[in-house]
Amino acid sequence: MDTRMIQEIRRSMESKSTEELLQIWRENDRAQYSEEAFEAIRLLLEERGETVVPQRQTTHVQPVDGGIGDFFSFRTMISTALVKVIYALGLIGITASGIVMIVRATRERQAFGEQILVGIAVIVLGNLLWRLVCEGSIVIFSIHDILGSIEREMKNR
Repeated sequence: MDTRMIQEIRRSMESKSTEELLQIWRENDRAQYSEEAFEAIRLLLEERGETVVPQRQTTHVQPVDGGIGDFFSFRTMISTALVKVIYALGLIGITASGIVMIVRATRERQAFGEQILVGIAVIVLGNLLWRLVCEGSIVIFSIHDILGSIEREMKNR
């Protein structure tokens, strides 16, 4: 479960009365509320001193996002998966470049130590910088995903 989403949902549900939260908990409508929403409700109820009873069994299933309509309306993002593939390719490319620099330095023996250090720096610092750039893009896309899930949760209220 996404703890950040649980905290966001929890903050948005704090205004609901205990009775409303208990009713949502008892009904256990998985088509309307996510796992994170039920966890947020459970936390709120326990915080308010309520005994959280087991939820009734339900036949509702959480709706699956990601259909073809979501793809073409850009609600389903492929960017994070794509960034991971691009990261792996970049990692291989940067490491290979550093290794080529080191091999050339050993063959040519001109500025031998400097070129080896540059090759090692390319491997270490290049991959570190590349990782930071890719993580930054994934964070941006993750923020989009979280905002989308909060929007869906707010619509389900």
